[in-house]
Amino acid sequence: MATDKYEKWFETVDTDGSGSLTYSELYDFLTQQRGYTDQQVEKMFDTADTSGDGKITFEEYKSIMTSTPSTTHSESALRSVCRSFDKNGDGVIDKSEMTAVFDELKRDLSGSDIDRIMKMTDLDGDGKIDYNELCMKVFGQSCD
Repeated sequence: MATDKYEKWFETVDTDGSGSLTYSELYDFLTQQRGYTDQQVEKMFDTADTSGDGKITFEEYKSIMTSTPSTTHSESALRSVCRSFDKNGDGVIDKSEMTAVFDELKRDLSGSDIDRIMKMTDLDGDGKIDYNELCMKVFGQSCD
């Protein structure tokens, strides 16, 4: 089952249909769709391209994905969610951004509901939620 998910993702990123991922294909997808930094993409590409031929085959990709602990994948997904909530890109989620997220989801939450969510997740009490606070709430430990 997981292999089907990997194949679908791989085919989505392989925009030229060559059966392998170039750095450019991976870079474009991860930076535009997932908010990764240049350094993160470079590290990921270098790790996955085990043959050193400048391309990632499906087998190389699958090998990396199945050898990486599922918590790493979950943390990556959580980081992506955090970035999507952070509307102004300052690295934290404030009350107005949290409200906007629920509005986008068509969830009618009151101001006090949003306050309660913020208070439960904002561990340092600064009125903002950062990635580590979200990790602590979701995983019970820091993700760094």
